[in-house]
Amino acid sequence: MKLRLCVDLDNVLSFTDEIVRQVIRDYTHDRVRLDYADIIFFDYQRCKDRNGEFISDAEWPDIHKLFCTPRYLWEVKPLPDVQDHLRYLMSFFDIHIATSRLAAARRVTVEWLEAHNFPPHDLHFLRQGEKHLSLGKFAALVEDNYDQAANFANCGTESYLLQHPWNVGQPHLGHLRWVKDWSELSERLVDLVDKTSTGFHK
Repeated sequence: MKLRLCVDLDNVLSFTDEIVRQVIRDYTHDRVRLDYADIIFFDYQRCKDRNGEFISDAEWPDIHKLFCTPRYLWEVKPLPDVQDHLRYLMSFFDIHIATSRLAAARRVTVEWLEAHNFPPHDLHFLRQGEKHLSLGKFAALVEDNYDQAANFANCGTESYLLQHPWNVGQPHLGHLRWVKDWSELSERLVDLVDKTSTGFHK
């Protein structure tokens, strides 16, 4: 029986951040021009650009809604070779892709995954921060959101953070590790399968 693997979509399987920052520029008519290095918090409304400009909590729902439209979702690009890594991992895991995109994005998201030749998977749309409450037990999790990964790690799930400016420097926890890319991640996940199959748990 295969193990279950939960994988976040945005900024884990795809280059989503650059599109969200474009949405913010468009929505604010270039008032807020965030660079990748400026995103030092997971919540965009806590981040400031080089001129000290930022979006408000009141603006974020409209920005998130705008991002979840076909115009912007189709601009999102997959990470290099990520589909090949998932195909390889399918030999060991049942893949569950989980996202906190709005429900309105479901159709385009499904079409996007198909258009970019992602291998078979289950797809879940959930509220931000609730993946560990909604989807049951997983052998491993891949995320970019530190708080979500920490929730899984505290439940005993082996959790991996794909490294970004908004998750570095956070407290280290048992069952929580950072990885720089999918090549390193794939190695660690297969190593986890080997340890699990021999009954060894760190």
